[in-house]
Amino acid sequence: MEPSVEYRIKGVPIEELKVRDLLYQIRKRGGSVPTGTLKEEMIVMLKKILYNKAKRIESQTITEIIDPEDLMEEDGGPEKSDHGFLNSSTETPPTMKRSFEQNLAPFRQKKKSYKLETLSGFSKEAFALEETILKKEYIRFIIIKILKEHGGDSDKTYPPPLINYFWSTHILDTSRYEEFCNLFKKRVHYCPDILEDLSVEEKRKRFNDTINYYKEFFLVKPNNEIWDDGFLDEENNNSNQFEEEQKKQDQEEKANNTEENSIIKKKHQLETDSIIILDEEEVEENKKKKQKIELNIVQIPTPENKDNTTKTGEAAPTLQNNYQILDSSIKNNDNTDKQNIMPQIQKQLQQKQDQENISSDPNKITIGFVQNRSLIKEITNFRGVAMDSPLSKVIRAFVKLKTSEVEGCRFFYGSKEVIQTQTPKDLGMKNGDTINVSK
Repeated sequence: MEPSVEYRIKGVPIEELKVRDLLYQIRKRGGSVPTGTLKEEMIVMLKKILYNKAKRIESQTITEIIDPEDLMEEDGGPEKSDHGFLNSSTETPPTMKRSFEQNLAPFRQKKKSYKLETLSGFSKEAFALEETILKKEYIRFIIIKILKEHGGDSDKTYPPPLINYFWSTHILDTSRYEEFCNLFKKRVHYCPDILEDLSVEEKRKRFNDTINYYKEFFLVKPNNEIWDDGFLDEENNNSNQFEEEQKKQDQEEKANNTEENSIIKKKHQLETDSIIILDEEEVEENKKKKQKIELNIVQIPTPENKDNTTKTGEAAPTLQNNYQILDSSIKNNDNTDKQNIMPQIQKQLQQKQDQENISSDPNKITIGFVQNRSLIKEITNFRGVAMDSPLSKVIRAFVKLKTSEVEGCRFFYGSKEVIQTQTPKDLGMKNGDTINVSK
């Protein structure tokens, strides 16, 4: 006789189901209901079916495997997917216990020397479960992680993108994630920075190891749609794309700054040279004037000759006139120099601004990070961010640039906090959009 347990369908006790729902659930599982059967009898029949199914799963031999669709045969199936989120309407701790029981059954039979006591305490009760493939694969990944890493550092496994995204979403609901981890009696840590900082080769090694653990534990091949390693090939092709774009940008800015500095330096040199010329002329004029005084030469202008002459017939240089001529020449040179230099500086600044605002590649955009400093809003722009590149790369570049200024900060796009595994494409970002930095 089956133990006295509570059986649920989609979280509803089967005793509360209507007669037509009981008929549907029994026939769906291969049972038949004779005409005239009472509701109480149908409840007993359904309990027996669920009990026998759970017992059959536990008694599998080493050669038996769990049907990949086994968890999909309950109500809803894949067409009622909850889009990969664990929530109160589709998941409860009792139903998740049943999932773990089904997944743990094969390697309990294998009697491996792993620390399975960390997974003790699971109920052997049977619960009907609405389960998506992604949820099932996520649970299996967590089991692999615990068995191989004992819930500690991420040094042996690597999840595919869909499971990684599912995990990062689940962990945001802290209370339910803690409840989830309590099923293992282990805190399973999520460390996105450690995963992202790995080289493509190391990611591929850990991913392939995870695939092998999966086959070893569950005795089936992983779902190809979720466990496809194609994402590593794409990441390998674009691994240094952002860094190269940033390097190119830095080189362009350095070249522009060098040219601007050269123009400013040239302008300063022209001004300095003019002052030196003026000083030399002034010294020379004073010297000549002193000589004339010593020789008692007097400057007498005549009506017939407007030119300044001396008794000896020599022209006497006038310091003031020469100064004015020289000064006028300097002023003209200065105006001419300004007219030539300023448009160049303005043109370069405009080109630099245009380069920041316009991306030649439609698959790359400029993203700004906004920091509020008292009444001042500071924006730091990064050009060449690929639409399909994780935001963690540009966020790391920003944090590296600002160091202690942004320690402990959070990043928001609009009103939602940015998940670093997301891409600009995931968030629907456009060229010139900004991410707010908040403590």
